[in-house]
Amino acid sequence: MIMRLIAFMLFASAIRKGAAFVSKVSGPVSSLASTSLSMSTVATDVPTWSELQSKSKATVVGQALEQESALRKGGKGSAFVQSKLRKFQSDKEPEITIYRDHAGWCPYCQKLMLLIEEKEIPVKIDLVPMRSYGDKPEAFMRKVPNGLLPAMEVKGQVITESQVIMELLDKWHTADAGYKPMLPKEDDTAGWKRYDKLARLERSLFSWWCTLLFRPEGPRLGGGGNPLKNLLGGGDGGMSGSMEGFLDCMREVDKELTSTPGPWFFGKYDYPTMIDFVYVSHVERMLASCAYWKGLNFRDPKWNLKGINAWLEAFEKREAYLAFKSDYYTHVKDIPPQYGPGYNGGFEEDRVAFSKSIDGKDGSWSLPLSFDDPLQPLYNGPPLPVCVLKAVGIPPVADGSYKSSDPKVMEKACRLMAAWKVAGNGENVSSSQRNASLWLCIYFFL
Repeated sequence: MIMRLIAFMLFASAIRKGAAFVSKVSGPVSSLASTSLSMSTVATDVPTWSELQSKSKATVVGQALEQESALRKGGKGSAFVQSKLRKFQSDKEPEITIYRDHAGWCPYCQKLMLLIEEKEIPVKIDLVPMRSYGDKPEAFMRKVPNGLLPAMEVKGQVITESQVIMELLDKWHTADAGYKPMLPKEDDTAGWKRYDKLARLERSLFSWWCTLLFRPEGPRLGGGGNPLKNLLGGGDGGMSGSMEGFLDCMREVDKELTSTPGPWFFGKYDYPTMIDFVYVSHVERMLASCAYWKGLNFRDPKWNLKGINAWLEAFEKREAYLAFKSDYYTHVKDIPPQYGPGYNGGFEEDRVAFSKSIDGKDGSWSLPLSFDDPLQPLYNGPPLPVCVLKAVGIPPVADGSYKSSDPKVMEKACRLMAAWKVAGNGENVSSSQRNASLWLCIYFFL
């Protein structure tokens, strides 16, 4: 989630600002972790992490987040990537248990959770590490010997494969029972024909992405695409065959999206359905990886993918989607352990610029921070939990975006939320409690 990055940057700036303050009153600070700093020259009563936590809870943002956390613990409230219980409107104990990855890296777990959130299906959730970052518990492995995620347990029966689980959940939770349908009706021949076509197109897009990202591109006629088209003068001389093949497939996806009256693949609904979730978890990763390793930002208007842009913006206005969405930095670091290393190529000048931006090596992570990020826009929808935005009085505009928000008020909201998050986990953040708590106290509250 983008909040991971925001919290990290704000904590870093807290350290810088705190160090500058202490330097003014007690001389230069050689190291944050230094034990030689004389605290008595700055303050005789440095607050503990517990005291800072109490102080952060007392802010309007802290109060809103505490209330939301209490709702989430009871299975209510807004979506959250670490939630272990979702009851929605039900008061009964869920009969279904979902096993999904702990860190929110798995695209198949993500699409499953998006369907659960949209249909509001009561479930219990057990968070399990992926092989790429941890060992799976023995209790889970006894139930799922192959270790696959996601998995679903119902009355002692365990089912794997995200597609199968999503289809079963939609079948068990019908429109007649008040749940949103995610698939065409059984007798809707045209609807199933379209769904099957879109599903095949998604697999083709995924294949082109893997070809483009995880293999060397080679010369511009290599790696796939249509060599004859290039030889006859129809291709772009600056593209490899794999790049052209990927973009051609993207244009087919865009064509399907622009053929419907709304932003979704099935225009008869005013909400995303199963095929939208099947696409979005990997398209999200394509955005980050194509920018980082290939210099391709296919949200740029120059590519004229209006349907895909409208579809992404519609997703970004939904708080449940944002709860499971990751920032580009997270994706480019979690993709290699899962898929293998990405290969540099594509549009070199943009690749260098985009990769520096994502890694924070272009100065964009230094103070003062810019209000928005041109590569990964923050304000198409709520950039923070809606409860936080309401607490500080930041409403959306008519189209549901927050692009015209007051930057100073937004900065305050981010700062207070970061303080709440860091103070709540303070003892695990720093072994030097007195130093770290001092910086937080100075930066966030003085």
